[in-house]
Amino acid sequence: IRDSIKSSAGKGTSISLHLPVNLSIIKVLMFYVGDDVHALPIEYIKETTRVEHGSLKKLQGKQVFMTPDGPIPVVRPWEIFDAKAEEEGGRYIKMIVVETGEKRAGIVVKRILGQQEIVIKGLPSIIRGLSGISGATILGSGKVAFIWDPHVIFEERSAYEPDKETIVLAD
Repeated sequence: IRDSIKSSAGKGTSISLHLPVNLSIIKVLMFYVGDDVHALPIEYIKETTRVEHGSLKKLQGKQVFMTPDGPIPVVRPWEIFDAKAEEEGGRYIKMIVVETGEKRAGIVVKRILGQQEIVIKGLPSIIRGLSGISGATILGSGKVAFIWDPHVIFEERSAYEPDKETIVLAD
């Protein structure tokens, strides 16, 4: 990033900021997983919701919640990124419903922070190949928040083949 400030008495001030091409700004939904903030591009978010623990069902061995549009698989971040599992206390589970094409999933999150426009930073080479992460941003606190690639959510985890004889079981 290059910037310059030019000022002339009685004429005013000119400020210019030159950003590298590899930086871009996108709108994301920020949320907590454990103590860390993460982000998902807003274009993939269908809705945010809360679901009662007791309303989750089993469908072909996978946990789902029922909607008027059909069952939506439940995905927990620690299943995707091999992180430490979190306890899900309370009556409700907070979820972000993600949709890519015809695939949908409900991602369980600790807390939803809301929408924000962020600057995407490229990943350092040491973590560039990390599956499920498409970039990062630096928060006002100085912490790094990873931007998820929503397509990884559907790789082998939440896909199931609905059929007429599927039985929905209480969890």
